[in-house]
Amino acid sequence: MTKKDEAKQEAAAMADSMKCSKGFPCISAGLDGVCEARDIGLEHSLICMDRKACQECDFGFTVGLGHLCRCPVRVRIAKLARK
Repeated sequence: MTKKDEAKQEAAAMADSMKCSKGFPCISAGLDGVCEARDIGLEHSLICMDRKACQECDFGFTVGLGHLCRCPVRVRIAKLARK
């Protein structure tokens, strides 16, 4: 199983127990439609590179001049992709 397959399978399992007002586009797009985000070593957050998406997302929030993503599914995808 590839990293991408592993990430998709685990993300889908996580999403089953969560709610996303956008319907988890990160999973439905086959992980190719995930918003651009950077893992900077925080355990439960990513830096969201798409300001508009962050503002529209239930899991996004702004801190100072930066935007963070706290979506457990999106964070897990990023962490698995780094392995």
